[in-house]
Amino acid sequence: MLLVFSSTKHHFIATRSNKIIRCFSSVMNIASKETLIQDCRYYKGEKDNPYAHKQSPSDLFWALEQQFVNNLLMDSSFLEDWINYSSVDFLQPILTKINNYDTFNATQKAIAAYIYTMIGKWSPMSVDDILKY
Repeated sequence: MLLVFSSTKHHFIATRSNKIIRCFSSVMNIASKETLIQDCRYYKGEKDNPYAHKQSPSDLFWALEQQFVNNLLMDSSFLEDWINYSSVDFLQPILTKINNYDTFNATQKAIAAYIYTMIGKWSPMSVDDILKY
């Protein structure tokens, strides 16, 4: 389906979304749970959250990493749909910061951006706070 935007603003936003999607395109091609889990900081494939009663961000981060891994493996369009659903302007602060992290690979950047957007909906944290964990 070809979408034609009549407004320059919509074209600009679509172009920026496509640029983000291209950034994370290598993540979309990862086929195994084990490969994705290697890039998670908290989720290591456990059935139950080991941080569930710790009263720390680790609990939430584990759950969001698990959600990211499971959604990506269940739906090949998950990452693209998530980026298109998220406001490009909302993603910009985390993308600007993580692009400066040479130690983060594409999957780790995608996970950090996903956590940022999910936490930002319910209990906002700064980009630095998220990257610290």
